[in-house]
Amino acid sequence: MDVAIVIPCCTRTDLLQQALEPLKEFSVFVVNDGELFIPESANVHVVKTSNPRSGFARAANLGLSKAQQEGFSWVLLLNDDAVISALDLHQMISLITPQTGAIGPVVWDANKVVTAGISVSFWGRIKNNHLQPEQSHVVDALSGACLLLPSWTRFDVRFPHGFEDIAMCIQLANMGLSSVVCATAKCFHHQGATLAQKSSEKIRHSLYGQALFFKKRRFFPLIVGLTVLQLLKERSSLSRFNGAYQGFRDVIYRNSMAVRMASSSPGSNNIK
Repeated sequence: MDVAIVIPCCTRTDLLQQALEPLKEFSVFVVNDGELFIPESANVHVVKTSNPRSGFARAANLGLSKAQQEGFSWVLLLNDDAVISALDLHQMISLITPQTGAIGPVVWDANKVVTAGISVSFWGRIKNNHLQPEQSHVVDALSGACLLLPSWTRFDVRFPHGFEDIAMCIQLANMGLSSVVCATAKCFHHQGATLAQKSSEKIRHSLYGQALFFKKRRFFPLIVGLTVLQLLKERSSLSRFNGAYQGFRDVIYRNSMAVRMASSSPGSNNIK
């Protein structure tokens, strides 16, 4: 099976080197989504973006496209702050079947399971599974921190930073392709190393991503209510509250813009 590695990298070349070290047997495409100097080597190829800091989804798509052009049928999409061994990656590769759309490892931080697959409820709840699974199995969605995908897949660039991985897995499920968590593969993720989990920017993008995702399922009023609850939850921190407020504003503003566009262009393909 021809597998390449795609790593979008924006800020942390020190962590990038840690990610590259165990994967020397694979061809790696580093998408330089910033203004960093990243040296190329026999197996590391740098793909420059025309729009620095264009976002994770666009950078990932650029890497997926390049890998596909080079003849690779599958791609491991890896965060620049995540580390997986070649042995664990081979465990994931062994699960590829014609019915497989995405494969993910059990993602750990320093001492606990961050996610062993993601449960997606129909009404708006997203829940990471935090228990080490006894065997590999199908899940609703997987983390984009370390995700094995067919090279023909592309992320929805309307998600700025967050929920693009969940949207991808649901899209694959709608095509009859499953998302599988590999119980024997482990990836270590330095959470928040490139974008802090509790930062204003992260909260803003996550709120908007969740609203955009569930808007497709016609639960927009409920999601607006959930964003209001998030505002109340973050009121103890001015920075986090500001991020939640910006996300809430994005939800309302972009929805109203979509409604206006739909009313002025009845034939347009807006999100429903």
